[in-house]
Amino acid sequence: MNTKITVKGIILIISCNKFIETRLKEFVLSKVEYNGWKVVIIIGNPLLKLKTEMQYELSVNDNNQQIITLRCEDSYIHLMKKLVIGIEVLFNIYDIKEGILRCCDDLVFNEDKLSAFLHNNTVKKDYMGVIANDNRNIIKKYDPFMPKYFDSHRDDLFNPLNGIHLTFDEISVMNEVPSCNYAGGVIFYLSKRSCKLLISHMNAIKWDIFYKDYEHGYPYIIEDVGVGYILNLNDIYPVSCELYTDNVYDNSNSNNSNNSNNSNAITFAYHTNKYK
Repeated sequence: MNTKITVKGIILIISCNKFIETRLKEFVLSKVEYNGWKVVIIIGNPLLKLKTEMQYELSVNDNNQQIITLRCEDSYIHLMKKLVIGIEVLFNIYDIKEGILRCCDDLVFNEDKLSAFLHNNTVKKDYMGVIANDNRNIIKKYDPFMPKYFDSHRDDLFNPLNGIHLTFDEISVMNEVPSCNYAGGVIFYLSKRSCKLLISHMNAIKWDIFYKDYEHGYPYIIEDVGVGYILNLNDIYPVSCELYTDNVYDNSNSNNSNNSNNSNAITFAYHTNKYK
């Protein structure tokens, strides 16, 4: 029987095959772990051929940080599914004591401030981040975000690694989503309790991210909305925490450099929006 490795938490970097040659090559966190929080990068591949019953494959990058390739779809519309499958796999591998810090792959970190946040147990709550919507009464709203995305990224529909199997016309009707209280998806914190609730909920709907709730629309096609939706249903709402600041990418802007201890950082992460 395999013994799980005990960690305080996971710094989870969500990426995809589309950005292997760009974002992942440029992504910088200088350490393997911070105050007992292990750095793990996740991508998806529905065509992954495995020699065991495990639904993932382990490797390491040049910084010796762990990469987990999940046997799941790698598309933007499947991001919610990939996140929660990744969380489930991480809990199978590790004995996670506190939680998971979910991060984009185009962040530049102030590593000292990152370490300070992870070390401060009194700060962490069940769900934290930059509040994108503070509506605690879940209602259905018109939001064509995902159809608009695929209208300008039609090639994504035909990439076998994305595993979409839908036409643009089928995606174009997915324009109603829940309006709920959620944190923006660039970076947010989830406690162990919140992670377990996400896993349980997605298992209950059989991981069907195209499930339509006639009261609330399509809750799972936009990842950060989906996370907020599930947690709101369990009376968990995000605590406002300025975990990052947006920084529109500019080659002439020194703030875009991989200086992990940039003294000008307002929070501990810059969102570069590079290769958006």
